[in-house]
Amino acid sequence: MTAAGMGLERTVAEAWPHFRGWRVNYESIAYELARRADAVPALWTGPRDFPATPIPPRRPADRRPANL
Repeated sequence: MTAAGMGLERTVAEAWPHFRGWRVNYESIAYELARRADAVPALWTGPRDFPATPIPPRRPADRRPANL
């Protein structure tokens, strides 16, 4: 984000405890929604009801319009 020119209000070390604190409010709901939707096991998601290998995202090499 800083490389894109956005200023940060806190350092990563300062922000991490806040992130963890807020995450407990929605984590169980997010896992339940993923279970009910049978969501693809991504690299950043939690446990699944079935054994599966996480699937990394496929990103195109360059998404800029051709005329740039």
